[in-house]
Amino acid sequence: MNNSEDLEYLERSVISALLKEPDRIHEISNRLNASDFSGSNNRKSFELISRAVTNGEAVDVMVLAENGGNLQYLIDVSRNAAGVPANIAHYADSLLERGMKRKASILFRQADEKLLTNSSEEVLSWLTGELSTVERNAGSEMSAQEVITAALHSMDDAREQREGNGMNGAPWALSSLNDAMGGLAPSRLYIVAARPGCGKTAIAQQTAVAAAKAGFGVGICSLEIDSSEIGRRWISHLGQANISGISRGYEQFFDDAFKAGQKLSELPLFVDDDSYSLDAVCSRITRWRREGKIELAIVDHIGLIEYSGNKSRNDGLGEVSRRLKKLAKQLDMPIIALSQMNRGSEKDNRRPQLSDLRDSGNIEQDADAAIFLNLTKDNHVEIGVLKNRMGEIGWRPERFEFDGSVQTFREIGTFPNGGAL
Repeated sequence: MNNSEDLEYLERSVISALLKEPDRIHEISNRLNASDFSGSNNRKSFELISRAVTNGEAVDVMVLAENGGNLQYLIDVSRNAAGVPANIAHYADSLLERGMKRKASILFRQADEKLLTNSSEEVLSWLTGELSTVERNAGSEMSAQEVITAALHSMDDAREQREGNGMNGAPWALSSLNDAMGGLAPSRLYIVAARPGCGKTAIAQQTAVAAAKAGFGVGICSLEIDSSEIGRRWISHLGQANISGISRGYEQFFDDAFKAGQKLSELPLFVDDDSYSLDAVCSRITRWRREGKIELAIVDHIGLIEYSGNKSRNDGLGEVSRRLKKLAKQLDMPIIALSQMNRGSEKDNRRPQLSDLRDSGNIEQDADAAIFLNLTKDNHVEIGVLKNRMGEIGWRPERFEFDGSVQTFREIGTFPNGGAL
């Protein structure tokens, strides 16, 4: 018997055992599902049996056939397949093992193809992430008591962290965002969106410095500006030194710049300005995290990340946001991703909304929180937390300005009546 025939026999054994004792499906339903069957008739039959048992219906050949099953196939399996109900857990384990081998084999072939155009580090990072989704175990069933205990532990951990540094995670640079979200929580994807010139990069860089000063390692994947410019922006902000002056080498600004540079050089800040593909960005963040260097990652910005295949812009950015969300969960750390907005709000003379995220509605779906910057009529900036799974939403009452000369985004008061002018 060849591998294909052996697999078909194993799948039929599962269906045969279930036709004899349908309730046995409860022993394997948390591990095995219809997609694990390679044969279409086996897959369909498993699906129909699962549905019938769930609905409390009787399971026999004729009922399954009336609901879409292949009658001749079902008759053949019930007569000739020797599935033993008591062995169904063993059949399921064997079938899963074969399925994992099959999926792993496909991934290894894809990795071999990627090696033709990508670096080994990029391919290994991609392969590690994909392989983590192949293996499935017996599930993670928890009783209500276990769920509540875990929730109480997480609440206690959050209390200790908040009392330690005032936040439930790394801090934002702006107290307004910390008030709304309580810091940057692990496993979450934060989107900061704005039109060019509003200061979204400044907020990200200020947050990087603030988090590093609070003891959190921060990794920045910068696709738009190089490391030298990032360094000058850090120095300008921390030392309140004129960015134009230090960039052009005017000595009167050097004193403040050198003092700020000394402080910055001691902080756990890391920059990669040479990764552009999605695989490369994810690889770099993963490597930093596994080396114990970072607890927060910043990507500036997602519109410049190169994605695979000939996808539409919408689908490509959807792939980027999904991978970053998945990465945040896998690495148990927050990721801030900067995004541009379309011109819809400008044309309509209104505040931006979630649908104004440029080129992709998937970004809105994948984000745990979305922060929007809006330039008001008096050239001040307002901030809206338009999505927040775990906290407040709405436009903040505080008024902000971006002082480009010292690369600082700061609060300058509140808007009249709590709203923008």
